[in-house]
Amino acid sequence: MKRTLLATFQKCTIRNFSLKAISSDQHVSVTKSLAITLKSLLLLTVLLCANLGARTQSLSTNDPGNLVANSSNTPVNIGSTVSITTGPTSLTAATVSIAGNFHQGADSLEINNTTSGDYGSFTFSYNSSSGVLTLSGPGTEAQYQDALSQVTFRTNSTSNSARTITFSLNAALPFSGNGHYYEHITATDILWTTARDQAAAKSYFGRKGYLVTVTSQEENDFVAEKLGGAQGWMGANDATNEGAWRWVTGPEGNEDSGAGRLFWNGSAVGYTNWNVGEPNDSEGNEDYGQFVTSGAWNDLSETHVLDDYVVEYGDTPGDMPTQISDNITIEIVTNPTAITGTTTICAGETTELTAQNAQGTVYWYTDGCGTTELGTGNPISVSPLTTTTYYARNNVTGQFSEGCASVTVTVNLLDVYRSAQTGSWTDAANWEQYNGTSWVAATSYPGEISNSCGSPMVIIQATDTLTIPPSATISTPNLTIEADGIVEKDPSASLTISQQLIMDEDADGAIKITSTVD
Repeated sequence: MKRTLLATFQKCTIRNFSLKAISSDQHVSVTKSLAITLKSLLLLTVLLCANLGARTQSLSTNDPGNLVANSSNTPVNIGSTVSITTGPTSLTAATVSIAGNFHQGADSLEINNTTSGDYGSFTFSYNSSSGVLTLSGPGTEAQYQDALSQVTFRTNSTSNSARTITFSLNAALPFSGNGHYYEHITATDILWTTARDQAAAKSYFGRKGYLVTVTSQEENDFVAEKLGGAQGWMGANDATNEGAWRWVTGPEGNEDSGAGRLFWNGSAVGYTNWNVGEPNDSEGNEDYGQFVTSGAWNDLSETHVLDDYVVEYGDTPGDMPTQISDNITIEIVTNPTAITGTTTICAGETTELTAQNAQGTVYWYTDGCGTTELGTGNPISVSPLTTTTYYARNNVTGQFSEGCASVTVTVNLLDVYRSAQTGSWTDAANWEQYNGTSWVAATSYPGEISNSCGSPMVIIQATDTLTIPPSATISTPNLTIEADGIVEKDPSASLTISQQLIMDEDADGAIKITSTVD
């Protein structure tokens, strides 16, 4: 008999392991080596199942859709769609961080409209220097999911750059540049060697910890920002060969036959961010790397102690990939910065207005920001009959900017006048002006100003008498006097008609003067 061993793994548990034997007329012995192989297979199955169990941790933001905030410091919920599945791992912390385009001093993450306090059995606090909200305390996935669902974002920044917000399980923060996680550890009087050993003893959802290594400017900026100005240890030294600085922890520490990745040997041979004049080995034995408050690097002695260090998790052989963080993007809608276009026009003309720093849909108003809606679009064409102030406001997916930009379009009436009543020529109240569609109260008298709008003309209506007072100087290209209309001029006044004088032929329109008409 020829016997075939079939291992069927229906679920990742030992009780679901089955052994089936298919017999024939031939007799086949199962050898001792085959039995050993089967035991090894069972052991491998146990380990595989354990690993798969550890991989069940996950956090997802579940695509919350368009999230928009404005610069009015109004809180916007950003955590309502977060879901957590942690499998066998209990939770002790969670973080929410402004990972992209963080604006220090303007951006804020809160729960219940406050940056610190208690929520259920957890404590939470927001670090305004690093942009990180941390929740602490043992809890179930449901409890942490509930707490994260209450997180809000707000800002009073005038920058409209979209923010990337990262939700992460426990205390480490993810860096999108390499997929690694970083944990800022605060202790007291820690030697470099102690920090290295403590970092190596830590793990994070199947990832082994190590004292941070930094291989790009982007990574350095991220770590420095999360340190929030603290000075901390990094996984670099030149203890083996003075002046030859290497990354001696993490995956980089395994390179060059375990000597570590060389990045400085009197000059840069990889990414560096040394402070000015460093490394200088000023004490004669400064062999260990640290971050200073600016995020630049310095060398310190083996006896020097610091209160901070950073643990990195990622790409160590044997690490188990899990999704323990996820991002959302929140758009920031800010006010238009200005409105440009021709702002002085003649009555009856059209001008085009353009809102600067436009976002989404631009809404236009008259009579105040958000008051009388004129329309949408950018640019917009307007033809005001009178001087009008226009307001532009941004709207992104239903969220309006906090305020508007505004501009006043000055409308000059045409240089076409007609008398409204008998009286002094130099009193605007006695005149009307044409606005392109109708006669309106004049803003000046004929000859007072010239705005180059229309063909200048003055009409004295029937029965009206307009008197030019002493010493007045009046000039108009065209003057029309209707039936029984009269222009009276003081002898000391001047009236110039440069082009045409029209008198009503069938009536008694006249210019009464005591001196010759100029």
